[in-house]
Amino acid sequence: MLAIRLSNRLQALFGHRVSPAEFLRDHTVPELLARVVGISSQAAVTAPDRVEPAVETRASPLADGWADEDALDLLEELAARGLLAPGADEDTAPPRERLRVVLEEHRSFELYPTSHGQAAIWFMQQLSPENVAYNLMFAARVAAKVDEEALDRAVRATVERHPALRTVFVEGAGRPYQLILSAAEYEFLTVDGSGLDDEEVHDLLVTYGHEPLDLERGPILRVVLVSRGAEDNFLLVVIHHVAADASSVDVVARDLRDCYARALHGDLGTQAAVARYTDFVDWERAWLERPEAGEALLWWRKQLADPPAHLDLPAASAELAPAADRLPETNLRGVYMTFCWDADDTRRLKAY
Repeated sequence: MLAIRLSNRLQALFGHRVSPAEFLRDHTVPELLARVVGISSQAAVTAPDRVEPAVETRASPLADGWADEDALDLLEELAARGLLAPGADEDTAPPRERLRVVLEEHRSFELYPTSHGQAAIWFMQQLSPENVAYNLMFAARVAAKVDEEALDRAVRATVERHPALRTVFVEGAGRPYQLILSAAEYEFLTVDGSGLDDEEVHDLLVTYGHEPLDLERGPILRVVLVSRGAEDNFLLVVIHHVAADASSVDVVARDLRDCYARALHGDLGTQAAVARYTDFVDWERAWLERPEAGEALLWWRKQLADPPAHLDLPAASAELAPAADRLPETNLRGVYMTFCWDADDTRRLKAY
Protein backbone atom coordinates (compact mmCIF):
# COMPACT_ATOMS: atom_id res chain seq x y z
CA MET A 1 0.00 0.00 0.00
CA LEU A 2 2.90 2.38 0.66
CA ALA A 3 4.14 1.82 -2.89
CA ILE A 4 0.65 2.53 -4.26
CA ARG A 5 0.31 5.72 -2.22
CA LEU A 6 3.75 6.94 -3.35
CA SER A 7 2.82 6.19 -6.97
CA ASN A 8 -0.39 8.20 -6.63
CA ARG A 9 1.49 11.11 -5.06
CA LEU A 10 3.99 11.20 -7.91
CA GLN A 11 1.17 11.14 -10.45
CA ALA A 12 -0.50 14.07 -8.69
CA LEU A 13 2.77 16.04 -8.70
CA PHE A 14 4.10 15.27 -12.17
CA GLY A 15 1.05 14.20 -14.14
CA HIS A 16 2.60 10.84 -15.04
CA ARG A 17 2.37 7.49 -13.40
CA VAL A 18 5.18 5.39 -11.95
CA SER A 19 3.98 1.83 -11.47
CA PRO A 20 4.01 0.69 -7.82
CA ALA A 21 5.96 -2.31 -9.06
CA GLU A 22 8.94 0.01 -9.63
CA PHE A 23 9.24 0.48 -5.87
CA LEU A 24 9.15 -3.27 -5.28
CA ARG A 25 12.06 -4.05 -7.59
CA ASP A 26 15.74 -4.07 -6.65
CA HIS A 27 16.40 -0.45 -7.63
CA THR A 28 19.06 1.60 -5.92
CA VAL A 29 17.92 5.05 -4.77
CA PRO A 30 19.73 6.83 -7.67
CA GLU A 31 18.17 4.42 -10.18
CA LEU A 32 14.71 5.04 -8.76
CA LEU A 33 15.20 8.81 -8.80
CA ALA A 34 16.38 8.64 -12.40
CA ARG A 35 13.24 6.69 -13.29
CA VAL A 36 10.97 9.26 -11.61
CA VAL A 37 12.77 12.25 -13.13
CA GLY A 38 12.68 10.64 -16.55
CA ILE A 39 8.91 10.29 -16.39
CA SER A 40 8.34 13.78 -14.99
CA SER A 41 10.31 15.32 -17.87
CA GLN A 42 7.76 14.07 -20.37
CA ALA A 43 4.94 16.29 -21.56
CA ALA A 44 2.19 16.60 -18.99
CA VAL A 45 -1.22 15.18 -19.85
CA THR A 46 -4.03 17.55 -19.05
CA ALA A 47 -7.15 15.95 -17.64
CA PRO A 48 -10.36 16.76 -19.55
CA ASP A 49 -12.61 19.43 -18.15
CA ARG A 50 -15.49 18.07 -16.14
CA VAL A 51 -19.00 19.40 -16.40
CA GLU A 52 -20.56 20.16 -13.02
CA PRO A 53 -24.35 20.03 -13.35
CA ALA A 54 -26.41 20.79 -10.27
CA VAL A 55 -27.76 17.38 -9.34
CA GLU A 56 -28.79 15.76 -6.12
CA THR A 57 -26.29 13.45 -4.45
CA ARG A 58 -26.64 11.27 -1.40
CA ALA A 59 -24.73 11.96 1.78
CA SER A 60 -21.49 10.03 1.86
CA PRO A 61 -20.85 7.84 4.91
CA LEU A 62 -17.24 9.06 5.08
CA ALA A 63 -17.29 12.32 6.98
CA ASP A 64 -17.21 10.86 10.49
CA GLY A 65 -14.35 9.03 12.13
CA TRP A 66 -11.54 10.46 10.01
CA ALA A 67 -8.24 11.69 11.39
CA ASP A 68 -7.21 15.13 10.13
CA GLU A 69 -4.13 13.63 8.47
CA ASP A 70 -6.25 11.15 6.49
CA ALA A 71 -8.80 13.81 5.57
CA LEU A 72 -6.00 16.08 4.30
CA ASP A 73 -4.64 13.18 2.24
CA LEU A 74 -7.97 12.74 0.47
CA LEU A 75 -8.48 16.50 -0.01
CA GLU A 76 -5.10 16.69 -1.75
CA GLU A 77 -6.11 13.85 -4.08
CA LEU A 78 -9.37 15.61 -4.98
CA ALA A 79 -7.56 18.91 -5.53
CA ALA A 80 -4.99 17.22 -7.80
CA ARG A 81 -7.87 16.07 -10.02
CA GLY A 82 -9.32 19.57 -10.24
CA LEU A 83 -12.48 18.56 -8.37
CA LEU A 84 -12.36 21.22 -5.64
CA ALA A 85 -13.61 24.79 -6.06
CA PRO A 86 -10.97 27.54 -6.54
CA GLY A 87 -9.66 28.75 -3.19
CA ALA A 88 -10.71 25.59 -1.36
CA ASP A 89 -7.10 24.94 -0.38
CA GLU A 90 -7.01 28.32 1.42
CA ASP A 91 -9.68 27.26 3.92
CA THR A 92 -8.17 27.30 7.41
CA ALA A 93 -10.72 24.93 8.94
CA PRO A 94 -9.44 21.55 10.15
CA PRO A 95 -9.07 19.08 7.26
CA ARG A 96 -11.76 16.78 8.63
CA GLU A 97 -14.29 19.66 8.70
CA ARG A 98 -13.24 20.77 5.22
CA LEU A 99 -13.76 17.25 3.91
CA ARG A 100 -17.19 17.05 5.53
CA VAL A 101 -18.23 20.32 3.83
CA VAL A 102 -16.90 19.14 0.47
CA LEU A 103 -18.81 15.86 0.66
CA GLU A 104 -22.04 17.59 1.69
CA GLU A 105 -22.00 20.51 -0.71
CA HIS A 106 -20.18 19.40 -3.85
CA ARG A 107 -22.40 18.49 -6.77
CA SER A 108 -20.01 17.26 -9.45
CA PHE A 109 -19.13 14.01 -7.70
CA GLU A 110 -20.07 11.67 -4.89
CA LEU A 111 -17.49 9.91 -2.75
CA TYR A 112 -18.31 6.46 -1.44
CA PRO A 113 -16.54 3.40 0.00
CA THR A 114 -15.75 0.55 -2.34
CA SER A 115 -16.93 -3.01 -2.01
CA HIS A 116 -14.30 -5.58 -1.14
CA GLY A 117 -14.44 -6.86 -4.71
CA GLN A 118 -13.82 -3.39 -6.14
CA ALA A 119 -10.95 -2.82 -3.72
CA ALA A 120 -9.31 -6.09 -4.79
CA ILE A 121 -9.56 -5.24 -8.50
CA TRP A 122 -8.27 -1.70 -7.84
CA PHE A 123 -5.30 -3.11 -5.91
CA MET A 124 -4.36 -5.50 -8.73
CA GLN A 125 -4.69 -2.70 -11.30
CA GLN A 126 -2.41 -0.49 -9.21
CA LEU A 127 0.30 -3.14 -9.34
CA SER A 128 -0.05 -3.48 -13.10
CA PRO A 129 -1.78 -0.43 -14.67
CA GLU A 130 -1.33 -1.75 -18.22
CA ASN A 131 -3.08 -5.01 -17.34
CA VAL A 132 -6.11 -5.57 -19.59
CA ALA A 133 -7.23 -8.86 -18.05
CA TYR A 134 -10.17 -6.99 -16.49
CA ASN A 135 -11.41 -5.53 -19.79
CA LEU A 136 -14.86 -6.99 -20.50
CA MET A 137 -15.80 -6.80 -24.16
CA PHE A 138 -18.66 -7.61 -26.45
CA ALA A 139 -18.87 -6.99 -30.17
CA ALA A 140 -21.56 -7.19 -32.83
CA ARG A 141 -21.76 -6.91 -36.57
CA VAL A 142 -24.50 -4.51 -37.63
CA ALA A 143 -25.78 -5.13 -41.13
CA ALA A 144 -27.69 -1.85 -41.23
CA LYS A 145 -27.05 1.87 -41.36
CA VAL A 146 -25.82 3.29 -38.04
CA ASP A 147 -26.57 6.88 -37.08
CA GLU A 148 -23.35 7.91 -35.33
CA GLU A 149 -24.86 10.91 -33.55
CA ALA A 150 -27.79 8.88 -32.28
CA LEU A 151 -25.42 6.15 -31.10
CA ASP A 152 -23.31 8.72 -29.26
CA ARG A 153 -26.44 10.07 -27.53
CA ALA A 154 -27.49 6.53 -26.67
CA VAL A 155 -24.11 5.81 -25.07
CA ARG A 156 -24.34 9.01 -23.04
CA ALA A 157 -27.85 8.14 -21.89
CA THR A 158 -26.71 4.65 -20.87
CA VAL A 159 -23.82 6.07 -18.84
CA GLU A 160 -26.15 8.58 -17.20
CA ARG A 161 -28.49 5.73 -16.27
CA HIS A 162 -25.75 3.58 -14.70
CA PRO A 163 -23.60 5.38 -12.07
CA ALA A 164 -21.10 2.50 -12.09
CA LEU A 165 -20.13 3.44 -15.65
CA ARG A 166 -19.14 6.98 -14.59
CA THR A 167 -17.20 5.94 -11.53
CA VAL A 168 -13.47 6.38 -11.09
CA PHE A 169 -11.37 5.69 -8.02
CA VAL A 170 -9.28 7.75 -5.65
CA GLU A 171 -6.91 6.61 -2.91
CA GLY A 172 -7.02 8.21 0.50
CA ALA A 173 -5.88 7.13 3.96
CA GLY A 174 -4.43 3.97 2.46
CA ARG A 175 -7.61 2.66 0.83
CA PRO A 176 -9.56 3.21 -2.40
CA TYR A 177 -12.88 5.05 -2.70
CA GLN A 178 -15.44 5.31 -5.45
CA LEU A 179 -15.63 8.73 -7.08
CA ILE A 180 -19.02 8.76 -8.79
CA LEU A 181 -19.06 11.60 -11.32
CA SER A 182 -22.23 13.51 -12.14
CA ALA A 183 -21.14 14.11 -15.73
CA ALA A 184 -21.21 11.17 -18.12
CA GLU A 185 -17.69 10.35 -19.27
CA TYR A 186 -16.95 7.71 -21.87
CA GLU A 187 -14.77 7.09 -24.92
CA PHE A 188 -16.64 7.00 -28.23
CA LEU A 189 -14.60 6.29 -31.36
CA THR A 190 -15.63 6.02 -34.99
CA VAL A 191 -13.21 4.30 -37.33
CA ASP A 192 -13.21 4.15 -41.12
CA GLY A 193 -12.82 0.48 -41.96
CA SER A 194 -13.12 0.84 -45.72
CA GLY A 195 -11.00 -1.75 -47.48
CA LEU A 196 -10.50 -3.96 -44.43
CA ASP A 197 -11.39 -7.63 -44.69
CA ASP A 198 -13.01 -9.58 -41.84
CA GLU A 199 -9.70 -10.70 -40.34
CA GLU A 200 -8.33 -7.14 -40.36
CA VAL A 201 -11.48 -5.82 -38.71
CA HIS A 202 -11.18 -8.53 -36.06
CA ASP A 203 -7.56 -7.57 -35.39
CA LEU A 204 -8.54 -3.90 -35.15
CA LEU A 205 -11.28 -4.63 -32.62
CA VAL A 206 -8.88 -6.77 -30.60
CA THR A 207 -6.42 -3.86 -30.53
CA TYR A 208 -9.04 -1.45 -29.19
CA GLY A 209 -10.33 -4.05 -26.77
CA HIS A 210 -6.88 -4.58 -25.29
CA GLU A 211 -6.04 -0.94 -24.62
CA PRO A 212 -5.98 -0.28 -20.85
CA LEU A 213 -8.82 1.55 -19.10
CA ASP A 214 -7.71 4.03 -16.43
CA LEU A 215 -9.49 3.44 -13.11
CA GLU A 216 -8.24 6.70 -11.64
CA ARG A 217 -8.79 9.16 -14.50
CA GLY A 218 -11.39 7.30 -16.49
CA PRO A 219 -13.29 6.71 -18.57
CA ILE A 220 -13.91 3.05 -17.83
CA LEU A 221 -16.20 2.56 -20.84
CA ARG A 222 -15.05 2.53 -24.46
CA VAL A 223 -17.33 2.24 -27.49
CA VAL A 224 -15.85 1.75 -30.95
CA LEU A 225 -17.79 1.82 -34.22
CA VAL A 226 -15.94 0.49 -37.29
CA SER A 227 -17.72 1.20 -40.56
CA ARG A 228 -16.88 -0.52 -43.85
CA GLY A 229 -19.90 0.83 -45.64
CA ALA A 230 -23.37 2.26 -45.17
CA GLU A 231 -24.78 -1.07 -44.00
CA ASP A 232 -21.64 -2.91 -42.93
CA ASN A 233 -20.63 -1.91 -39.40
CA PHE A 234 -18.98 -3.44 -36.34
CA LEU A 235 -19.63 -2.28 -32.79
CA LEU A 236 -17.28 -2.95 -29.87
CA VAL A 237 -18.08 -2.12 -26.24
CA VAL A 238 -15.35 -2.39 -23.59
CA ILE A 239 -16.14 -2.03 -19.86
CA HIS A 240 -13.77 -2.46 -16.96
CA HIS A 241 -14.65 -5.40 -14.71
CA VAL A 242 -14.67 -3.06 -11.70
CA ALA A 243 -17.96 -1.68 -13.06
CA ALA A 244 -19.56 -4.78 -14.55
CA ASP A 245 -19.63 -8.56 -14.73
CA ALA A 246 -21.01 -11.01 -17.27
CA SER A 247 -24.61 -10.48 -16.15
CA SER A 248 -24.49 -6.70 -15.97
CA VAL A 249 -22.76 -6.47 -19.35
CA ASP A 250 -25.94 -8.00 -20.78
CA VAL A 251 -27.95 -5.30 -19.02
CA VAL A 252 -25.74 -2.55 -20.45
CA ALA A 253 -26.04 -4.05 -23.94
CA ARG A 254 -29.82 -4.15 -23.66
CA ASP A 255 -30.04 -0.58 -22.36
CA LEU A 256 -27.71 0.66 -25.10
CA ARG A 257 -29.88 -1.02 -27.73
CA ASP A 258 -33.09 0.48 -26.26
CA CYS A 259 -31.56 3.95 -25.89
CA TYR A 260 -30.35 3.87 -29.49
CA ALA A 261 -33.80 2.94 -30.74
CA ARG A 262 -35.27 5.89 -28.84
CA ALA A 263 -32.46 8.24 -29.91
CA LEU A 264 -33.28 7.54 -33.55
CA HIS A 265 -36.73 9.00 -32.92
CA GLY A 266 -35.52 11.84 -30.69
CA ASP A 267 -37.29 10.32 -27.69
CA LEU A 268 -34.56 9.71 -25.13
CA GLY A 269 -36.02 11.88 -22.39
CA THR A 270 -34.97 11.36 -18.78
CA GLN A 271 -33.47 7.98 -18.02
CA ALA A 272 -35.09 5.90 -15.31
CA ALA A 273 -32.80 5.25 -12.36
CA VAL A 274 -31.33 1.81 -11.82
CA ALA A 275 -30.33 0.12 -8.59
CA ARG A 276 -27.09 1.69 -7.45
CA TYR A 277 -24.00 -0.35 -6.73
CA THR A 278 -23.54 1.73 -3.59
CA ASP A 279 -26.68 0.02 -2.27
CA PHE A 280 -24.79 -3.27 -2.47
CA VAL A 281 -21.81 -1.68 -0.69
CA ASP A 282 -24.15 -0.63 2.14
CA TRP A 283 -25.58 -4.15 2.33
CA GLU A 284 -22.11 -5.73 2.30
CA ARG A 285 -20.83 -3.46 5.07
CA ALA A 286 -23.90 -4.23 7.19
CA TRP A 287 -23.68 -7.98 6.54
CA LEU A 288 -20.03 -8.07 7.61
CA GLU A 289 -21.11 -6.77 11.01
CA ARG A 290 -23.56 -9.66 11.49
CA PRO A 291 -22.80 -13.05 13.12
CA GLU A 292 -23.30 -14.83 9.79
CA ALA A 293 -20.15 -13.16 8.45
CA GLY A 294 -18.07 -14.56 11.29
CA GLU A 295 -19.53 -18.01 10.74
CA ALA A 296 -18.75 -17.84 7.03
CA LEU A 297 -15.17 -16.77 7.76
CA LEU A 298 -14.69 -19.71 10.12
CA TRP A 299 -16.10 -22.09 7.49
CA TRP A 300 -13.63 -20.88 4.84
CA ARG A 301 -10.72 -21.01 7.26
CA LYS A 302 -11.59 -24.63 7.92
CA GLN A 303 -11.85 -25.43 4.22
CA LEU A 304 -8.49 -23.81 3.47
CA ALA A 305 -6.67 -25.01 6.57
CA ASP A 306 -4.59 -27.65 4.75
CA PRO A 307 -3.66 -26.39 1.27
CA PRO A 308 -1.69 -28.73 -0.98
CA ALA A 309 2.07 -28.34 -0.63
CA HIS A 310 2.50 -28.46 -4.40
CA LEU A 311 0.03 -27.98 -7.24
CA ASP A 312 0.78 -29.99 -10.37
CA LEU A 313 -0.83 -28.22 -13.30
CA PRO A 314 -1.15 -30.05 -16.63
CA ALA A 315 1.77 -29.29 -18.92
CA ALA A 316 1.41 -32.03 -21.54
CA SER A 317 0.51 -29.56 -24.28
CA ALA A 318 3.41 -28.23 -26.30
CA GLU A 319 1.96 -24.77 -25.84
CA LEU A 320 2.29 -25.01 -22.05
CA ALA A 321 5.90 -24.47 -21.06
CA PRO A 322 7.48 -26.53 -18.26
CA ALA A 323 7.78 -24.70 -14.96
CA ALA A 324 11.53 -24.24 -15.42
CA ASP A 325 10.97 -22.39 -18.72
CA ARG A 326 8.15 -20.11 -17.57
CA LEU A 327 8.68 -16.37 -17.36
CA PRO A 328 9.19 -14.90 -13.87
CA GLU A 329 6.33 -12.44 -14.44
CA THR A 330 2.74 -13.09 -15.46
CA ASN A 331 2.06 -12.28 -19.11
CA LEU A 332 -1.67 -13.14 -19.12
CA ARG A 333 -1.37 -14.99 -22.44
CA GLY A 334 -3.54 -18.09 -22.28
CA VAL A 335 -4.05 -21.08 -24.51
CA TYR A 336 -6.94 -23.43 -25.25
CA MET A 337 -7.08 -27.01 -24.02
CA THR A 338 -9.64 -29.14 -25.83
CA PHE A 339 -11.14 -32.25 -24.31
CA CYS A 340 -14.37 -34.28 -24.50
CA TRP A 341 -16.64 -35.64 -21.80
CA ASP A 342 -18.43 -38.90 -22.30
CA ALA A 343 -22.18 -39.26 -21.80
CA ASP A 344 -21.88 -40.46 -18.19
CA ASP A 345 -19.75 -37.47 -17.14
CA THR A 346 -22.12 -35.13 -18.91
CA ARG A 347 -25.13 -36.56 -17.07
CA ARG A 348 -23.30 -36.31 -13.73
CA LEU A 349 -22.41 -32.68 -14.43
CA LYS A 350 -26.00 -31.78 -15.29
CA ALA A 351 -27.25 -33.57 -12.19
CA TYR A 352 -24.78 -31.67 -10.04
